[in-house]
Formats: sequence, C-alpha cells, structure tokens
Amino acid sequence: MIIIKNLSIHISGDYLFEKISFVLHKGDRFGLVGPNGSGKSSLLKAIMGQIEYDNGTIKIESERIGYLPQEI
Repeated sequence: MIIIKNLSIHISGDYLFEKISFVLHKGDRFGLVGPNGSGKSSLLKAIMGQIEYDNGTIKIESERIGYLPQEI
C-alpha cells in the first residue's frame, strides 16, 4: 500500500500541487495525466525518494516500485 497524505511540492516559489492525498492498494492501477509542468514527474520522484517535498507524508508499506525516467 502507498499512502500519500497532504503532500505539497513547490518550485521557485510556486506550488506544483498542494495538499494532495490518495491511497493505492496492492493490485491497483492508476493513470497520472496533466499538462506539461503540472508536477506529474515531481510526484513520482517524491514517491521514489529522489526529490524533497515541502509538506505531507509518503508511506510505502511492503511494496516494490519501479520507475523509468523520461530521459535516460
């Protein structure tokens, strides 16, 4: 299970997103869509622990996460 609670990330003084919350259970499938610059990659990087986030919590319970970056 992946639990995201009140997560906020800002870059250069502007929030990409603020206080988002959701839960993904084992076996769930989800799509992450939005315009360029809306924070999709930043959210995934925060979940992977590759970038810092400003507020909120990310809790990963007994899950293995794979991530393929846009640019190699």
